[in-house]
Amino acid sequence: MRSLTRERLLPTSGTAMALALSFIMGFAGISPLASLPAHSDEGSSAMNSTVTIAAGAINGTQLSTGVLAFKGIPYATAPVGELRWKPPQQPKPWTGVKSTQRFGPPCPQPADSRSPLFDADTASEDCLYLNIWTPAKKAGDKLPVMVWIHGGGFISDTASQDFYSGERLALKDVVVVNFNYRIGPLGFLAHPLLSKESEHNVSGNYGLLDQIAALKWVKENISAFGGDPDRVTLFGESAGGRSVAHLLVSPLADSLFHGAIMESSSTYRPIQHIREQWYGRPAMEKVGEDIARQLGSAQAEDPIADMRSKSVEALFDVAKPRLPGMSVSSNDDSDNGYPFEPIADGWVIPDDPGDLFDKHKAHKVPVIVGSNADEGTLFLRKAFFMTTRRARASIDAAYPKYGDKIAAAYELEADDTEPKQVLNLLSGDMNCAAPMRSIARNMVSSGNTVWLYYFSYVRNDFLGKRLGAWHGSEIRFVMNSLDNGKAKVEPRDRQMAEKISSYWTNFAKTGNPNGPGLPQWPKFSIASGDYLELNETVVAKQNLRKDTIDLVAEIEVERRKNRRSQ
Repeated sequence: MRSLTRERLLPTSGTAMALALSFIMGFAGISPLASLPAHSDEGSSAMNSTVTIAAGAINGTQLSTGVLAFKGIPYATAPVGELRWKPPQQPKPWTGVKSTQRFGPPCPQPADSRSPLFDADTASEDCLYLNIWTPAKKAGDKLPVMVWIHGGGFISDTASQDFYSGERLALKDVVVVNFNYRIGPLGFLAHPLLSKESEHNVSGNYGLLDQIAALKWVKENISAFGGDPDRVTLFGESAGGRSVAHLLVSPLADSLFHGAIMESSSTYRPIQHIREQWYGRPAMEKVGEDIARQLGSAQAEDPIADMRSKSVEALFDVAKPRLPGMSVSSNDDSDNGYPFEPIADGWVIPDDPGDLFDKHKAHKVPVIVGSNADEGTLFLRKAFFMTTRRARASIDAAYPKYGDKIAAAYELEADDTEPKQVLNLLSGDMNCAAPMRSIARNMVSSGNTVWLYYFSYVRNDFLGKRLGAWHGSEIRFVMNSLDNGKAKVEPRDRQMAEKISSYWTNFAKTGNPNGPGLPQWPKFSIASGDYLELNETVVAKQNLRKDTIDLVAEIEVERRKNRRSQ
């Protein structure tokens, strides 16, 4: 999700603010001011490298750093025509040597959610491509593999953004992979007739199936790039972190990865189901029927064929892809557009993900989870004149049974308390910090090893001064891609990036983020709530904001108990 949508959805009062606090997270919050590139690694090749994979030979680029880059590798057949709303198919083999020196097209996305870097003219349904950065000298190097899943609220973003470049991270002796996956109505539309086409009688999770197909491609082909298919770590932020969480509970992803990192993920947020109304939100097959009617396809002899014949623009005009939670009533969603995201379908996601984590159904792999100190600031940028009274009204509208408890826990009425900061912390706790702690507790109880972090580092740039440690601000440090942006990079920034990228790559190599020269990061335990605060001084602490996060967790449990009746 990009800034134009944020500006449109930024709440300034009442119910709109309340809905934003409840549901607005789940996408990569990268400001356009942070994402303008200072340079491109295109054209910096000294020599090319040719690698043979299952579908044929490809030709990549050797970058000035010595890293080999392969961009725009097809990992599935183009999902167009009759393959629209079909599970991804194996890529078709080719003869000769395919050039993989440029990124593949981004997937189509709504105009008001695009990054300023997004070139609408290059977008295409033919978007299932992945990119690889490898420092390996030979195929037998067996380096650990890190697979990044981009965010964007499942309706926007693309793997080719400059801050997602894996070049600098690869210099730490890991192979880095990222990829596009279908988003919006092309990735998550369900319909009863689409379900009938499936041998599993389901539809709607095509974007997740793309992610699984990319992981299968990695398992089959990554050794040709010097990667170890038995040491694959998934990592992602926001909707990418949610994707990692969904893959942790998907039987279809079993054995495809061996470690997982979830950054600022709202894993326990409401999720739609394929044929039942949950959390007051309509069944996704019903949403698909509504869209078919509006497209004029419902009365066609073959409604699905007619829907597949429609242009992407026509589909988007009707579906109006948006973030979930922006409408009070499930009965009037069509007036405001529809949310599109993974759904509980009984096959890809067998049940409500929160239930699956609670029942210890997640895959047994080591995990890093965490959140940022100022997750909510991006969504409060227009709330210039937020008052205590308006903040309280927003809280009461969103959590009518808990208004007094929340106001007391966050000291909303205190004379020296800034109401905008209260909403920032509450939003971050509701959508990221509390869900991440719940995941940590559940996975430790399941026998997984877990490390919890809290990113509070603030850059001395325009965004840092305005928004603090905002949603997504850790990505450039994780990827060590600071030099790709326009903001001045200070020595303290480079030190922070060196530490965080080292923790992440150590984890990919050994299943443990600790290593020489780094402050010790203790494993998470339920009793002590151990976590690592990632700031200019990196330090281990315990029980992050326990009182407020305990309250938020209580509200979450209550909401999930009533999910079928809302």
